[in-house]
Amino acid sequence: MAEGAQIHRSDASSPVPAPSNEDVKPSS
Repeated sequence: MAEGAQIHRSDASSPVPAPSNEDVKPSS
């Protein structure tokens, strides 16, 4: 739940870094 809210918040503030983090998480 917390993760979903964090991603949504980042998307609203910065749609660029939001998807970047997601790409790095699974890559790691």
